[in-house]
Amino acid sequence: MQKSLFFIIFLITTYLILACAPPKEKKPSITHEPEYIWKEVDINWVYSLAIDTNDSSKIYAATEHGMYKTEDKANIWKEANHRLYNLNVYSVVVDTKRPGVLFVGGDGGVFKSTNEGGEWVEKNIGLTNPLVRVLTLNPHNPDRLYAGCFGAGGLFISNNGGDSWEMIKGELSALQITSIAISTKEPVKIYVGTWGKGMYKSEDGGVSWLSVNTGLTNSNIRAIAVDPTDAETVYAGTEDGVFKSHDGGQSWHLKKNGLLNTYVWTLVIDPKQPEIIYAGTWVGGVYKTEDRGEKWKEMNVGLVNTSVHTLIVDTKESNIIYAGTEGGIFQTIDGGIFWKPKNKGLIQKIKEKVPPPIPKEKLQKRYKSAPKPEGERHGGGH
Repeated sequence: MQKSLFFIIFLITTYLILACAPPKEKKPSITHEPEYIWKEVDINWVYSLAIDTNDSSKIYAATEHGMYKTEDKANIWKEANHRLYNLNVYSVVVDTKRPGVLFVGGDGGVFKSTNEGGEWVEKNIGLTNPLVRVLTLNPHNPDRLYAGCFGAGGLFISNNGGDSWEMIKGELSALQITSIAISTKEPVKIYVGTWGKGMYKSEDGGVSWLSVNTGLTNSNIRAIAVDPTDAETVYAGTEDGVFKSHDGGQSWHLKKNGLLNTYVWTLVIDPKQPEIIYAGTWVGGVYKTEDRGEKWKEMNVGLVNTSVHTLIVDTKESNIIYAGTEGGIFQTIDGGIFWKPKNKGLIQKIKEKVPPPIPKEKLQKRYKSAPKPEGERHGGGH
């Protein structure tokens, strides 16, 4: 009896001690931050190229991951994105009068650099649509810029080097602008290509505009090139091929003899030999004419990617041409006979999560459930 009573008292005492003891502190749960690694990826899509007219070894590339620059004719590229807040850039132009000054346009509007792309400054006052697809500088007055926009559309003009912008009124204010070309011979003559509404022309520096579409069978204008020796001779790249006008756009004539792919995205005229023109196409590569568009021939040897967004001709040696494609940048030094890739340094570092390690039991389970090789399934016989 005494033993039983003693045992009962022991149990009650133990219970009371445990009940009155302060609760154990829960160890805080540790959450591990995900680990990251820096990974280098190739930049493929190159939308626009611009060459420094004072030093043709300097070239600038507008890409899907921002701006890149070379100082040795595309042998090595370096990133040039400091303070460029939106890296999806579509157009780059170089000031021909002031060394080191250049502009870019993209999904963040317009940015300007005064030190060869070392640093960028936003220039969007009055630019009500930031989706800039094309930029053009007046060749005789670099303070005057034109910006063509997508999305809500619109053509904008700046008369003070991009410090402020004003939308051009009228039909163009609601149209999506794909291309702008200014005559180097008569810079008051400007041609603007639109998506779905064809070609527009101004003969007074952009004050008034006129639709000039007679003969154009396709109203999606991808590219425009004006003959440097004749402001009335104009070429338009469309989804139907290349159209040519002898009268400043009053009438157009299709020129696609030998043009096996008619999706023309870019046009460039040899500045020293205007009878030579290069056309870049989507999936069809590069074509060349040596008789002002009467006959074209394919020039794709070595051009691994044939979706060509932009073409530029070296200002000093016109046999050197650069192509910006969906597979990087290519160069030819013999007028298009042979192309070679020029993508060294054209890379982007991205931050990527490291996947967590797979627990051992899951690996074992995965191994057990995996189908066995054919030999094992049948007893390993031969």
